[in-house]
Amino acid sequence: MKRKRSETPTPVRPVIRTMDRRDFVEVVAIEYTAFEHHWSYQDFVAAQEHPNNVCRVAELDDAVAGYMIYKLARARLELVNLAVAAPLRRQGIATALLDKLKSQLSQQRRTRITAPVRERNLAGQLLLRACGFRCVEVLHGTYDESDEDAYLFRFRHRDLGLVSMRPAGLGPLVE
Repeated sequence: MKRKRSETPTPVRPVIRTMDRRDFVEVVAIEYTAFEHHWSYQDFVAAQEHPNNVCRVAELDDAVAGYMIYKLARARLELVNLAVAAPLRRQGIATALLDKLKSQLSQQRRTRITAPVRERNLAGQLLLRACGFRCVEVLHGTYDESDEDAYLFRFRHRDLGLVSMRPAGLGPLVE
């Protein structure tokens, strides 16, 4: 007996906008369901108040569907946190957030994005890989609350034209 393949949901087109404090209740709820080691409400307040951080939400039907926080560094952007509400995962929301992040790259200023991902966060690793990121380093001793390692993923401005040409899942996870 053959199993039916589950249909892939049609990708949605969220509105990406700046996160504000009114979003924090929804953002924290998403955070708590997404991660074992999650940020608190105060962590999001501190992230938003930091001058080098950019906080965005993906909105669907006037509700927060996902969010990302990234840090502006001299020559790069560092993805600090990204999550999507559980019922809305695998519908293109995280990809839309990452596309917005990639659009902030330039040849002259910030030329790459880095993203550390916990070794147990396979979904995050596969998402970044599918979006053209490459794992370039294993980071030991990254987290205070566990002995878990992290993988450092990188996306470079010069890779922008190559992403659509490379099928997801090809090649090794770590270069």
